[in-house]
Amino acid sequence: DYMNMNKLDSSFANRKKLAAKYGIKNYSGTASQNTTLLAKLKAGKPHTPASNNTYYTENPGKIKTLVQCDLYNSVDFTASHKTGGTYPPGTIFTIAGMAKTK
Repeated sequence: DYMNMNKLDSSFANRKKLAAKYGIKNYSGTASQNTTLLAKLKAGKPHTPASNNTYYTENPGKIKTLVQCDLYNSVDFTASHKTGGTYPPGTIFTIAGMAKTK
């Protein structure tokens, strides 16, 4: 399986720990939870709980949209800064680089 092929401990205790890290609440090892955990492991970065820092401060490499997203060239998010493209939830973007704009 995926975890063993990637030399990850597939024990329940470790899956429960990983589930918490990836934002899966009340992990009990159901097939549905394991499928969700597998998808999150394959996608990369763990879930980061909301904090005062609501923006990435370093390049995450890849991100997966949780909701429908539009692309903008500024954090103002106004129509004049929209660069085109509407992407459905679950779209994965590879981040080439980041720069502070404000």
